[in-house]
Amino acid sequence: MSYKDKIERILNQKRIKSDEIIELEKFLEQFESDREIDKWLKNNWDRYNHLINEEQTNKKIHVLKEALIKVLSTAAIVAGVWFGINYFDEEKEDVNQFADADVTQVEEFKEVVLQRDHQIYNLSDSVININENLVCLKGDKHNLKLNTLQRDTLKKQIWSTLKIPVGKDYYVELSDGTKVWMNACSELRFPDFFINGKRVVELNGEAYFEVKSDILNPFYVKTGNSQIVVTGTKFNVYHYSNELENAVTLVEGKVTVETNEDKFVIKPGEQFVCNNTISKIMKVDADKFTSWKDGVFEFNNLTLKEISFRIEKWYNVKFYFEKTRLEEMRFTGMVKKDRTIDYFISVLQKTTNLKFELKENSILVKNIKPI
Repeated sequence: MSYKDKIERILNQKRIKSDEIIELEKFLEQFESDREIDKWLKNNWDRYNHLINEEQTNKKIHVLKEALIKVLSTAAIVAGVWFGINYFDEEKEDVNQFADADVTQVEEFKEVVLQRDHQIYNLSDSVININENLVCLKGDKHNLKLNTLQRDTLKKQIWSTLKIPVGKDYYVELSDGTKVWMNACSELRFPDFFINGKRVVELNGEAYFEVKSDILNPFYVKTGNSQIVVTGTKFNVYHYSNELENAVTLVEGKVTVETNEDKFVIKPGEQFVCNNTISKIMKVDADKFTSWKDGVFEFNNLTLKEISFRIEKWYNVKFYFEKTRLEEMRFTGMVKKDRTIDYFISVLQKTTNLKFELKENSILVKNIKPI
């Protein structure tokens, strides 16, 4: 794929692969000024568009250069123009400075912790190899794997809780072969082995599941006052108890979400969303809600408030807004998770009319132009 094709995909707000993003980033590094970008675009775009007139060419070059500078040279790896700004009409109360109260951490724990029965293991600092109850648990700071040795002789289920702190993610393979990718500030409760007829785990946070197919033994993910029922499929669950909106996004297979009031059957490419007032199913690009496990933040028409929830969990910061209406600005884009919080702020700041003031682990969002 040529640079022209990649640039057009960005302008059309289409996704590009992570290796293509890196290639585009390296491509921009060869330029020292906007004028050099202008020249390259002029020379190369003409090669592909011999039939368009000069006025059309210059107009397209201007749009492309603006997009490149706004999207690539300032954000480098943002795979989509940040767009869509909406405000509430009603003026809200200002917050002129950082809150005086102490910043509340997203989670208290700072390490990957496994609590099994009455034992607590810090996986960030040590490796475990537990053989107990005919179950083998092997784990370190990156992953945990369970193996059931002789299931027919097992009598007592021992439950464990895995806690993932701020700024980390984790991989788990359960005793039935189900694979689970856990995002930051998440907890997963699971047994050493599953009882015939029902495979149950409990989640608070975000996780991507690849459930081992077993029609006779359905897999249940319990999340607060609801549960997800599957037999074998790939899906993402976003359910933090301290957030109002939760979602289940299906990549492959079929799942049923059971709430206190109803049941919802989700198909691939659909997402179930619920909050205090509504529960609905809508069509989505499922990849945009699972890219976090591959090291990428991807936002699809999210409010700045929703984005802040995700950023807070990764960088251990707290967002404050000068005006409540700023929380409702909507953005779409993609940034690699290995970037620093300063870099992420610069992306938002250079592609919007907002100013982000970082003080210790607090970020105050201000509007630098009249709304």
